[in-house]
Amino acid sequence: MVQDPEPVREKQELPARKIPTNKLSIYLIKTDIDVPHQLFSESLSPIDLGVRGKLYVTPSHSNKPKWLSNFFGSDSSSVDNIPIFTASARAVLVVEGVKKRNFAICFGYGKHMLNPGAIEQRFGIKTALSVLDPENIRSIDKTSLESVPKHSKEQISQDGDKESFGLNIEQDLVRAITGKTKIAYAALGRSVSGKDALYISSKIDIVNVRKILEQCIERYESGDYKTDFEWIDQIAEIDDAQTRERLNTELVRQLIDGSGQKIWAATPEHIEWSEISGFAYGRYNIDQDTPYEDISLTRIVDFIGKEKLSLERLKSAKVLAISNETDDVLHTWRCFDCIYAEVDADGDTHMITNGRWYKINKDFVERVNKEYQAIPRYAAKLPPYDKALHNNENGYNQKLKDELSGVCFDADNISYGGGYSKIEFCDVYSSDKTIFHVKHYSGSSTLSHLFSQGAVSGELMKNDPEFRKLVNNKLSSSLKITDPSAEYKPDGQRIVYAIITSKKDRFDIPFFSKINARNARRMLDGFGYKVELAGIENITKTDS
Repeated sequence: MVQDPEPVREKQELPARKIPTNKLSIYLIKTDIDVPHQLFSESLSPIDLGVRGKLYVTPSHSNKPKWLSNFFGSDSSSVDNIPIFTASARAVLVVEGVKKRNFAICFGYGKHMLNPGAIEQRFGIKTALSVLDPENIRSIDKTSLESVPKHSKEQISQDGDKESFGLNIEQDLVRAITGKTKIAYAALGRSVSGKDALYISSKIDIVNVRKILEQCIERYESGDYKTDFEWIDQIAEIDDAQTRERLNTELVRQLIDGSGQKIWAATPEHIEWSEISGFAYGRYNIDQDTPYEDISLTRIVDFIGKEKLSLERLKSAKVLAISNETDDVLHTWRCFDCIYAEVDADGDTHMITNGRWYKINKDFVERVNKEYQAIPRYAAKLPPYDKALHNNENGYNQKLKDELSGVCFDADNISYGGGYSKIEFCDVYSSDKTIFHVKHYSGSSTLSHLFSQGAVSGELMKNDPEFRKLVNNKLSSSLKITDPSAEYKPDGQRIVYAIITSKKDRFDIPFFSKINARNARRMLDGFGYKVELAGIENITKTDS
């Protein structure tokens, strides 16, 4: 019996592979790192996934959380019966040979398996900036270097550009950024975040991850971020431990052999000099010790001893600021935090301030130095400062006021605004209506305060009639403004920033201070003032 042939069935399409959404933390491995021996902090054996990569894991064990015993421990029977456990799962997928580069993708606590020095710093932020829409930024982590470094994270309720965050692109370090991706890079997800790692959330798994990594390295190496965010390379804080160690070694070497041309000592924060009688090192005995006038690099080195000088000693030895009134210790800092240095190493310019190292773009350094040097110097020589004669800044300003036949505003602040903010108009206002701001040099934080003070008071004088009236009330009759309510036109009125220092080059100040000086001059020039710099020689005998 002949059977009927089976009916021909139409070929059915297989359903498309459904890829789950996964959140990935992607790190780029440095080209000179031997994987896995130099990548991980411990010896690990991989699970070989063939062409898709190698998975490195560390065993995880279930434990009761510490808070369980800490809080409920007095009732041991109840703790034993609470079924709560934690496990710190850690894994790293290493994908090699992606356009000749190697990647590490971390899962759980996998980041802690990596040696920090094996990872390309700022890979994530540069890649993120190359793929996100510059008009659709959602959050920024930044460090402000305007004075003492201040770390902050800002986010806005709707998408915006960098101006929405009030970024000062020359003094704010952007450490991390989050924003929406451009349509062309939708495969990376709707949004990306970047720091050292690139953080994405998209339809990615082990099958297609290599294609995603190819796109990541293409964007990183393209340098597309420079179109809208070129300034991101001007200053970068150095997080790499190996680089910091190398720079610290070079710093100590220069301190020992005296070869450092740009190493200074200064207070790491703004202080009120009128409250300080001087400084001591390591300890202070009221009956036996006389405070030194200023912090001195020579005294720090002598105190520690060149033969004992090391990074550890710099971090353990202390500088003390002594009260002018009580002889008590007002401030204590590590010697390491009081050192400011600019060091050329590995072909780059590096700087340490407040105990933190930064890499400064060479072109940016040259541009800032050029503009700073272009600020005119005050032609007349101001009288030297001597603590034996003047006691403090205020005493000096009183003498300067007499010399210039003017008015002293130092310590005579103006209560201004609804919250009655205290504004110091200037230190001395001379008979020819020159505005003097005077500060004792003590590092970038104090000089930042100096330049900011001049910029704020100059702007208020130009734009606020009420402020002009308050200033006018303190001026002598010959110096009064005829009509404070009328438009104020500086017409080249001089604002002089005068720095008291024992340095031979009176105008050799920290790099960040040069940025502040240049920015203040730019703003005040725009208002019609003429900004100048003056150096005041510190001839105090105890100063070195």
